[in-house]
Amino acid sequence: MTDAGLDRDAASVPQIARCATGRVAGHVDVVRHLWLRHSVKTMFMSKLAWGLSSAFLVAAGIVGLPWRRFLLLVTAVAATQYLVLLTIASGIGISIGPANDIFGWLKVIVAIVMAIVLIYLFVGRRVRHMLIAQEAAQEAALRREADRQAAE
Repeated sequence: MTDAGLDRDAASVPQIARCATGRVAGHVDVVRHLWLRHSVKTMFMSKLAWGLSSAFLVAAGIVGLPWRRFLLLVTAVAATQYLVLLTIASGIGISIGPANDIFGWLKVIVAIVMAIVLIYLFVGRRVRHMLIAQEAAQEAALRREADRQAAE
């Protein structure tokens, strides 16, 4: 089926005909150009967009990307992506340490967070009591001053 046949068949459906006559028709040419001229970059970006990956891959089929090229690109880009993720994960794993020691790290992190929260609560309460005491002392001094002035 040629592109002209596809356009004629698609134009028989009202929603597709409306889209084909609107701004969408120009974007198909842009997508076709991206997939046919810049296949590697487009495939790489489509694999990075996790939620949009399926839509990008469907668009590759719509614009007529050859199967051999598509399969070669999918394999190469997916292998590269997972190799990079595996390298990052193993690097982080080596720097953190063995998995059985992760609970030791977790205990330390929880202890530090609890210490920070307790210090914040203790210091906050102490400062609040200090401020309340200062305010009460100032009010008492103002009352004494007002009483003394009223007595004169």
